[in-house]
Amino acid sequence: MPDKAFDILEDPNTCIENYINFYKSIWEKHADEGKILADWSNSNILPINDKTVGLPLYKEFIQRLQEHFDVTQVGIFRDPVRRLFSQHVWHWDNADLLRIDKSLHHTVENYLEFYAKKVLPYSDIIDVTRKYGKTEFFVMEDIWENDTKNQLSRLENLIGKDINLYDNAYSPDRGSKAIRYTLLIDQWNTDSFDMPDDLYYKLKKILQYQYDYWPKVFGCLPEQWGTPIDYKKNQSLPIGRIEHEGNFVPEENRELIDGEYYWKDFDNTFLLDGMDDFFTKFEVVSK
Repeated sequence: MPDKAFDILEDPNTCIENYINFYKSIWEKHADEGKILADWSNSNILPINDKTVGLPLYKEFIQRLQEHFDVTQVGIFRDPVRRLFSQHVWHWDNADLLRIDKSLHHTVENYLEFYAKKVLPYSDIIDVTRKYGKTEFFVMEDIWENDTKNQLSRLENLIGKDINLYDNAYSPDRGSKAIRYTLLIDQWNTDSFDMPDDLYYKLKKILQYQYDYWPKVFGCLPEQWGTPIDYKKNQSLPIGRIEHEGNFVPEENRELIDGEYYWKDFDNTFLLDGMDDFFTKFEVVSK
């Protein structure tokens, strides 16, 4: 990374201009190497359904970027209920860190129902981004489960490079036994328990408008959306590329069957003890 990029990172002024200059400085250093520059930042911090602040900010952000880069806005969507579940179960389990008063909701189920009524609809994201430039929309489950070859080809055409598709912590959805990469702890420590079918349907009833919207715009509902996960089936799948140096699966929690590793005797509760405890356990396992 060039010195100019480091200087920008140290600048406390978090403005659009610095964002642009950061990526321009990286591109200027590596432009002749045949590489592709892409930013897969999460735009959740921009509440585009807020017409007084969020929407004008997003519009300005995209328009400023378009002055310097060839911009395509990319959305990768997941089953709405499972997306809500992963995000807000993590919030519930880390209530002290996030200063959430659990007494207002009493149970994690009540907490999930409360926030199901407050989610940003996929329709808002799609309508707004289409309004301000080129867009490409993908379904996470299609990429990793149902239509990998075609969806991977779409992604490769989008960025102009071949892609090595890594295991996904959420697809297939294994709940509390997700694929574990050390650098993706924010993904695989979210589902501290497997979602019961009745909770799935209860949340789906609140979010039914999301499931009704998708076929109207894209022709059909994605295959994996709209029904609970068969955790028994998914959790009996191989763990993944265990040889990957960032895959955190302790030896005592895996067994080798026909050349592939599978979970055994796995206990997810230690993840609720906090990040410090996780890294202590990881160092012990690594040694």
